[in-house]
Parts: sequence; C-alpha cells; structure tokens
Amino acid sequence: MKKAVRIITIASVLLIIAGIIAVFIVNSRYEFLTDAPRVSHETLLTPNTSIRAAFQPPLAKPLVAKLLGDQAPSDWILDRVMPYEAAVMAAPDVIEKRFDVVLFLNARRLAPVILDYAKTFEIPRHAPFLEWDTEGFSRPRAGVLALTGTTDIDDETAQDVLANWGVVTIPARPVLEGGHLCEISIDNRDGSLYGVIMLMSAKSVIELPVSSDIIRDSLLPVATLYLAGDMEGDDELKVRLVCECQPGVEEGEVTAVSFTLGGLIGELTKLVQSRGSDLEGSKRTEGTTITGEYTIAPFSNLLVQ
Repeated sequence: MKKAVRIITIASVLLIIAGIIAVFIVNSRYEFLTDAPRVSHETLLTPNTSIRAAFQPPLAKPLVAKLLGDQAPSDWILDRVMPYEAAVMAAPDVIEKRFDVVLFLNARRLAPVILDYAKTFEIPRHAPFLEWDTEGFSRPRAGVLALTGTTDIDDETAQDVLANWGVVTIPARPVLEGGHLCEISIDNRDGSLYGVIMLMSAKSVIELPVSSDIIRDSLLPVATLYLAGDMEGDDELKVRLVCECQPGVEEGEVTAVSFTLGGLIGELTKLVQSRGSDLEGSKRTEGTTITGEYTIAPFSNLLVQ
C-alpha cells in the first residue's frame, strides 16, 4: 500500500513538473505569462520627427467591449492583453531629402502572436511608395514591435520648403501631454506639414484639392497643430484641437488659418455623417491660438463599416 502511494505521489510530482515545463515552453513561444516592459515610442524619436500620432489602447477598453459584445473577454483578460501603446512617427528632412516613417507597438503580452497577425495586413504592400526595412514588424527589444520605411524627397518639394520656410533650427519638438486615448502632434515651424503633403502628391498618394500655392499660403502661418481624443462613455469621442500660429503673424493671417480649419472640419463632418455619426463642436481664436472642442458620436460607426 505504502509503495503504491509512493508511486502515485512520484507520478503526480512528475506530472506537475511536466506541466510547469510545458507552460514555460509554450510561454517562450507566445509570451503570455508575464508583462513585457513598458517602453515609450519616444525612445525611437529623432530630431527630425515633426509629425507623430500616439495611441493608448487600454483607454479604449469600453469601446472594445461594446464592439465585441457577447464575444468580449473579461476585463481581467483585456487588461492583460491590450498593448500599452501604438504610434506612428514621421521625420521629413528637406536638407538630406529624406522622409522616414516608423510604426511602433509596445505589446504588453503575446508579442509573437501580434507579430504573426500583423503580417496578414501586408503593410509594405499598401504603402509601396516607401522602401520598408523588412516585410513585417521586427522586435528590437522585448515587447517592442517596429517597422521602418523611407523614401527620397524630390528636389522640387525640398526647394519649395526651403524657399518659403528657410533652414529652421528647432531646439525641441512639441511634447505630448500623455494620458489620452490618442494624440496627434504636427510641428510645421520648419514647413514639415507642407513638405509631407507635397511629397505625398508627388508620389501620387493623394490628389491636391486646391493648388499648391493655396496650400502653402494657408500653412505658412501655422507653427504647431495638436489634437487629443478621449472616450466619453463607451461610444463618444471628445476631441480637443489646438493650433498655434507663428509668432508675429498678422490678425488676418490667423483668421485665414481659422477659415481653412473650418473648411477641413466641414469636410470631415460630411464624412462622419456619411457613416451614420455626428460631429459637433466649435472653435475660437485668442491671439495667435485657435482652439476647438468637438464630439463624434457614435464613434463605433467609423470603425465597423
């Protein structure tokens, strides 16, 4: 009897050990047991990164739960599998005539799974105007997935930016506030936004709605543009807009920028309404600063159609 008990005990211990080993083997492949380090996209910023968008997926948890409905996993699971952060960074350099783009994701867990899943999107194929370093995301460090693309800036675009903005030394790029579902920062003090728009036009990625002269004159007074979006409830997005004009611009130039922004928001409103949602809000001007507060609801309509 004692011998049988001893055999069962040994077998049980061996099974437990085998189970633990199996879990660690599977974890080495899928990385689901422990959290990866939290790494900011700012670790990949360069001095020329003038345009960036950062997203905090955990702040979209109510929206994700609503979209998935009965198929939504528990909050406990969502809290552990949603990535810490995702970001897109663009660095135009008209001196070197080079345009770099970096896609960034800081996965909390399941980085290998996300890496394999991301390959199905075939991002390089959808942006062939860029020369991508790899066919899919790479893993430069634990929890970090990154994909880098680059292209040359044509001579005409580079000369156009330099002729109108000159060579501008910018000591520091705008800092993101943090704590928002999404943030977009555009630094146009060196003509970056205009340069990117003209580059995309030259690469036949976009078609200009008006002449390049009108776009240039509209953007010359703009120093920086910032947007922050946050969920209100589970299906309403609150958006804050801040546009800072260049120091010393005349009142008429600020008014012209405000008018241009109003036109863009009007077109965006039509697009949102075509998807069955509403965009409401208003903007105001104080000195050389234009601010706006807007609401998009239901926001989920823009994601599921």
